[in-house]
Amino acid sequence: MASPVNPGFCSKVLYETWQSELLVTQFLRGHGAFRSFMYRIGKTTVDLCGSCQVQNTSEHAMFECRRSDSRRKVAEDTLSIKISTSSCVEIMLRDEESWAVIEELISSRMKMRRRKKEI
Repeated sequence: MASPVNPGFCSKVLYETWQSELLVTQFLRGHGAFRSFMYRIGKTTVDLCGSCQVQNTSEHAMFECRRSDSRRKVAEDTLSIKISTSSCVEIMLRDEESWAVIEELISSRMKMRRRKKEI
């Protein structure tokens, strides 16, 4: 008798969950694909945002940079609240929907940065 669960599908779901959690953790810690972090560890010579010419921290990339405006607006409209550095974690902890919306905002932005090599 065949297994009712496809192991390949389970592996993919577990990997995607792990990857999203990793990206959220990197964002919250200020690590990952942010020029300020890459500069701090010696991987780049510039720590400025390519668009805004200010220090490219995780907070800037997610809540201030114009490259994130449309994604941030969708999240804010969905949750009916302004999302900022100071309110992000509090919003995530409200309920599962809020967590999912903020997680999607963070992970989609960070995946986009990686794809475009926007470091």
